[in-house]
Amino acid sequence: MALKFKCLVLDHDDTAVKSSPEIHYPCFVKTVELFRPGEYILTLEEFMNACFYPSLSEYYRRVLGFTKEELDLEFEMWREYADERVPHFYEGIERILADYKAAGGVLAVSSQSQKAIIERDYTERLGVLPDMIYGCELDSDKCKPSPYAVFDVCEKYGFDPSDVLVVDDLKTGLEMARSAGAHFAAAGWSHFVPEIRNYMANNSEFYLKTTDELRELLFG
Repeated sequence: MALKFKCLVLDHDDTAVKSSPEIHYPCFVKTVELFRPGEYILTLEEFMNACFYPSLSEYYRRVLGFTKEELDLEFEMWREYADERVPHFYEGIERILADYKAAGGVLAVSSQSQKAIIERDYTERLGVLPDMIYGCELDSDKCKPSPYAVFDVCEKYGFDPSDVLVVDDLKTGLEMARSAGAHFAAAGWSHFVPEIRNYMANNSEFYLKTTDELRELLFG
């Protein structure tokens, strides 16, 4: 199969795997119940909207009034949730990635999750690993929306940014692709919040409603 893009830079949470419904949101519910009993608990849609804008940490600070100590405890609680639970990949992703790599494509992951977590998810669910992983352990100036991941994989494999397709569900990936000069596709299959869906649909080079559309884009 001929490839339209030599390299795929794929986001992890809520792009490749169902992190929010299976890990992040249940952890959020437990956090509010523990630290703010009786406080209104956002629905999953409201939670996703809060993560998109202003951010979950800002919601904890501004709306729930979390102290630094509470934020630190929340982070540890989230890490335990992430360590103990392996999210499922979105339907169709496994076959797409296997076919992409078999056709000679380079698969990189750029995520705000830890590299070890990403490796675990791929190993346990797919039995394969990406060629490169750019996780949250990187210095802050190298994490999304920095174009570092795109430039680094291009340098290592001799690609031009125009050879790269970035796929992400959020605007940090969009901004990374734009500043690097790479192509960008929004992972619309994970969007069910109108504000997020509309923003990404209106600002992305490609808006993919299903994983089947990702296959069509990659292989033409």
